[in-house]
Amino acid sequence: ESLQKIYIRLVDELTAWHIKILALFHAPEAWFCQRNRQAPQFAMTSSLQALLEKAFAELAGKRDFYDYIARDLYLKGLLSTDALHTNMSPSGAYQSRSTELGKGFISFITVAPQCL
Repeated sequence: ESLQKIYIRLVDELTAWHIKILALFHAPEAWFCQRNRQAPQFAMTSSLQALLEKAFAELAGKRDFYDYIARDLYLKGLLSTDALHTNMSPSGAYQSRSTELGKGFISFITVAPQCL
């Protein structure tokens, strides 16, 4: 019951961009699959920023905006990191960044199609 109340409060507080970005970082490969889009292939290194800007072209060049959203999601306990600009392996960029609270919130608000 307490978690449901937290989730309902979050639905009221979060913007559409909060939810879009959380959904992407919750399961990046599934996010692309569910939208019938090819997941970006990165050569040597990548970052969460690169993944985000490939997913949402309209956010390219709007670093202050999406950094604010990522930081807010992190402070609310929904994302495990707010470091979008750290270089990492391509496979590292596709790891889930949602916390247990974030995973529960995503489950609470979505019924997503399955992708294999």
